[in-house]
Amino acid sequence: MTKTKKPAAPEALGSLVLGLRDSKLILAREMTQWMIRAPSLETGIALAALAQVELGHAQMLTAVHANEFSGDAERAKRVMLDDELTHPAALPFSARTKSWPEMVALMCLWDSAVATVLEALAASSFTPLHNTISKMCEEESDHWIFARGAAADLMAREGRVPEALTEACKALIPRVQSWFATIGDLAQLRRDGLVPDTVPMARYASRLGPLLEEMKLAWLAPAAATA
Repeated sequence: MTKTKKPAAPEALGSLVLGLRDSKLILAREMTQWMIRAPSLETGIALAALAQVELGHAQMLTAVHANEFSGDAERAKRVMLDDELTHPAALPFSARTKSWPEMVALMCLWDSAVATVLEALAASSFTPLHNTISKMCEEESDHWIFARGAAADLMAREGRVPEALTEACKALIPRVQSWFATIGDLAQLRRDGLVPDTVPMARYASRLGPLLEEMKLAWLAPAAATA
């Protein structure tokens, strides 16, 4: 029987799990606030479904952290109920989006960043994390389909890339780069054999490339994410 490999750096891996959990909570909150403010009924319904998925993912990550790292299931429940955010990587995103282009930019850039790290952890040698996140990744593709579709809809309405969307993405890029740099020490986790040798930044860049090119913006992968 193969034994579960316990993390060599539990604090680093546990912190990463919490950062992803907090990020999921913020994304779910943003989706929820736009359910009734979305530009169409269909878009609002889609956001409601995505928000439900994000909350489910946050609960799964909370359970993993409580069971494998903190051992404090009761505190984990309180965090979920109180919407308590603690990870420094997620806190800069706690301010509410004020316009639909800002929300679309958040989905395109940050939601995809979260998915990128999840994809790396899905191949983790730490079995409880691998099993949980593999299930999440199966549902993440719907997020990008929605985000890219929402951006395309904004462009179609104006017949060009809306300035508001360009400005929202431009303002968000440094925050997403900072998120990648502070979400966790991926290089250390790779050295400990807990995540694969490469984080799929190429996939993230390929997703964003065409959209950013239309806005004449560029993405420079943070050193911490590619080390």
